[in-house]
Order: sequence, then C-alpha cells, then structure tokens
Amino acid sequence: MTEEEKKVLEEFLTNIKDLDELAKWETQFSVFDVLKISKNEIRHSNVLAWLLDSKENHNLGSSVLYNLLAKVVANNPTKYNSLELLLLDLDSFVVEREKANIDLLLTSKEAKTVIVIENKVMSHEHGTSGGISQLEKYKRFINSNYVDCDYSHRIFLYLTPNAEDASDTETWDTITYDDIYESIDYAIKTHDVTNNIKIFIEDYLSILKRDIMEDQELKQVCSKIYLKHRKALELIYNNCDIGNGAILNGVRDALKELSAEGAIVYNPDVDDLHFYTQELDEYLGRLAKNNSSWKTDRCYQYWFETYNQNLYLRLELGGGGHGVDKFGVDDNLDRKLDQIIKNNKTNDCRKPYKYKRVITIVEKIKDEYNITEECKKISLSMVTKILEKQKEFLNKIYKDNI
Repeated sequence: MTEEEKKVLEEFLTNIKDLDELAKWETQFSVFDVLKISKNEIRHSNVLAWLLDSKENHNLGSSVLYNLLAKVVANNPTKYNSLELLLLDLDSFVVEREKANIDLLLTSKEAKTVIVIENKVMSHEHGTSGGISQLEKYKRFINSNYVDCDYSHRIFLYLTPNAEDASDTETWDTITYDDIYESIDYAIKTHDVTNNIKIFIEDYLSILKRDIMEDQELKQVCSKIYLKHRKALELIYNNCDIGNGAILNGVRDALKELSAEGAIVYNPDVDDLHFYTQELDEYLGRLAKNNSSWKTDRCYQYWFETYNQNLYLRLELGGGGHGVDKFGVDDNLDRKLDQIIKNNKTNDCRKPYKYKRVITIVEKIKDEYNITEECKKISLSMVTKILEKQKEFLNKIYKDNI
C-alpha cells in the first residue's frame, strides 16, 4: 500500500459517519422481508392480482386497473383506441392466476376483452420448448380460447423492472414496475381505505421502490457518498475480488480493452461504467453545452449495471421532446433520436422524456472462481452484440434518409 492509498483510506474511515445516511434503507422494516418474499415473482403476482381485481376488499375498486390501462394507452397511442379502452366496464373483469401458466389473466365477457400479464421480477423470458417460445405459447392459448374477442381487445403486457422488451414486440407491450408503482400510488391517494390496508399497500410500494425499481433518493445518497469518497471506494472495489466489485472490475477491464482497440469511446477517469461510439457521435453530433440529461454534451450513452447476478448493457437516449432550452436537443436532433427509437421498435412512445432505454442486453453471471475475468469475457461479448445492433439500425436510418 502506498502512502497516498493509506491516506485515502484513513480519510474515508475518519468520515465513516457519512454512511449513516444509508441507515434508513438498511433498517427499513417490511413484512415482505420478514417472510423473505420481497423478490419472489409469484408473491408479487399474487399482490397484483389482488389489487387489479375490483371485487377484492382493498376498497380501491377498479382504479389500479384503470390507471395501468391509461399508461398502456399513453405508451402506445397508435396501437389502442384510448376512448374505447378506458371506457370499458372494468368491474366486469375476472382475475385469474396461473391459468395455462399465465401469471395474470384478466378476462371480461361483457367487454370482450382479455388482458395477459407476464411478470418478470427476477427472471427473463424463457427459452423455447418444442420450438415454441413461452410468450408464443401464451399468445396461441389466448387466440384459441378467446375467439369472441376482437384483436384490439387482446392486450398482452410484458412486465419487467428494467423496461426489457419481449422477443415479440409486435404483440407484447412492455410495462415496468414504475408503471405499477404509479398506478397503485395514485389509487391509494385518491381513495379512502382502511388503515391496515393502507399500511400493507404502502409497505408493498416501499418494497417495489427499494428492491425492484430504481430508488432515486437512494441513488442520490449513494452518488453523494461516492463523489466524496470516490478514491477510497474504488480502492476498496479494485482490491476486493468478491460481489459486485469483482463484477464491475471485469466490466471496466473490458471497456479499457475495447477503448484501446478503438471500438468504443471510453475514459475510465470520467465514464466509469458507460461509454460512447464514434458512429453515434457522428450521427447525433455533440451538444453546445454539457446540458444533456446526464449533464454531458452527448444525448445518449451506453451503460452497464448489475442486478441480482445479471449484467445489463443498455443504450439509453436522453432529453427527447423537451426542446433546446431544456436539454439542448433541437428539432433536428430530436428527429434523429426518434429515428433511433423507431428502428429499435421501442414500445415507450411518451414525450417528453429525460431518459429512454432503446436497447437492453442481459447476461447471467455464473458463479465462477475468477469472477472478474469471467465478467470481462461476458462484457466483451455484450458490447460486440450491442455494436452489431447499432450498425444495423444506423444502416437502416441512413438508407431511409437517402
């Protein structure tokens, strides 16, 4: 250990009380934690089935279902007739769990409507069985057993924490746990419910925010601690070959190697787990000021994150639809961002937006002895895949613009 490294660690230990701000998350009580079901996909589906059923005893009526359908319509304005869908008799829906292995099935003979929800909390879309994918199997079941429903009233929803698209984006619309959270939160704020029900639902929402969604307050606190003690924390991560530190070290090693080869644009002193490409820089250009969604001069970024032994690599756009005064995105640049969204068949069409994920690649991290080296190999492969996708959509955009 060098004298400088020793000094950095001593300073961190002297200010260790800075970590006290994390105490509210470390000590937060939840009945879901006690029962060890906070990340259990089946239990989440059970709670959602209860909340989406207007006949249940939560006293919220059909408000959660209505709020969720409103978000589906807003996300897909060209696919659904908003008046027709939002004026359905939502009290007529029957909610079923695990019918034909479908997580949540909502049907209404009166409204001639079927809603399928495939819930992916800690897992991903299953592979094929006998040549038929999991989602295709569900679609065939619905199309065979609910022939009296108009196609426009067969709604297939793919629920994930991270806006991960289904393999069949034409049929399945992506919804996120942010959508679920907001739908429930608005319902309990606009209805009178008993205290015990309110406590249960608020407890559930806190679990969603902490374990399933991105808790913005937690991110802000962690970012503040990281910026203040960055050198010490990186020193700890870089010399601790376990857990997320080892995983992220593998990612960093991969990005450094790819940068040296000229495949990506990456500055380890600034970019950490995100990077850029010359091709997207040329297509989108650079902003006049560092006022993008990330306070940079680029309105996009590729970035890695790890979650529950999975490694995610995303292409995310920032600042679309706000106008030049907000994020430096003028009409011409906004049009280019729209072309990227269109060519990646992104379901979320809402504008304006601060962030919009358009490509996500996921790989499972194996429990290897040398996890850093394993994650480096995985990261190299993931970047190669996402750069191939970039090449495809840029070629299509340039061809369409000729």
